[in-house]
Amino acid sequence: MKKILSILFLSLLGAAAFSQQAPEEANVSPALSKAFENDDPKLELQRLQGKKNQLEVRLTELKNAAASDSTEINRVEGLIKYLDVKIEAVENYLSSVEYAKQNGMPEQGSMTDEEYQIKFQEWKKQQAENENKQEGEVKTTLTREEFNKLPKERQDRILSMPDRYTIID
Repeated sequence: MKKILSILFLSLLGAAAFSQQAPEEANVSPALSKAFENDDPKLELQRLQGKKNQLEVRLTELKNAAASDSTEINRVEGLIKYLDVKIEAVENYLSSVEYAKQNGMPEQGSMTDEEYQIKFQEWKKQQAENENKQEGEVKTTLTREEFNKLPKERQDRILSMPDRYTIID
């Protein structure tokens, strides 16, 4: 009975130790990754870079220490890799927001992916309609002599549509 309990205890202890070591390819839960983040992406980027700098200092201390533990070094290196990925994601987000502002595109912000896709499709339709209007509104250029040769009613109609006709002297 004691052997069974000791084997059970050791297997549970091993499972707990294994569950705390996440493989490098493992994705962190989105809810967990959002737990302590700032709302402002620029502040979040500064926070992440500060944490990365602290971990790099800790890593150099561990590597310089003679009696350092290799598992601790591996853990700190894993945390630095994780922060690199998070920093890259925040930088990509910042660059995409800037791109969206420059091009007048909608920003995702706190919208869900579905809401953003709907808003983005509406924006695309609006852009297509604006292009069609611009293509349909080709201005016609007339010289003053050509304009004077036209009949009076045609001249009046041209003068009533300055957005479609330009008269050059």
